[in-house]
Amino acid sequence: MNLIGEMLKLAETTLGSPAQGASLLPAAIQLLQQTGGIQGLTQKFEQQGLGGLLQSWVSTGQNLPISAAQIEQVLGPEAEVLAAKVGMTPDEAHAALAKLLPTVIDRITPNGQLSPEMGMIEKMFGLGS
Repeated sequence: MNLIGEMLKLAETTLGSPAQGASLLPAAIQLLQQTGGIQGLTQKFEQQGLGGLLQSWVSTGQNLPISAAQIEQVLGPEAEVLAAKVGMTPDEAHAALAKLLPTVIDRITPNGQLSPEMGMIEKMFGLGS
């Protein structure tokens, strides 16, 4: 399965709904772009004292878990905007992102580098510049 299919399947499984999963993934990718990509997201995590969590997702080792409360702490209003886009409550979005984000970041940064497939994903969802 390619990266796009794998990420869609993960989003669907995370939410238990193919429709919500299909809408959560592009919204999560757009959120990643709006925060400045991996570098911007890393800064947000570091500002909240959670830089080690995100680094575990980028690195080749085991992904450390994150809680919904930590997602809210780091992403705040951005996660609430995402929730509105996909028809979830903010609490549901925080919980879904806590499950989805570590794996998405891990998959788009194989060997600690941003995957070339990320551009294809952005284009697929109409998010590329």
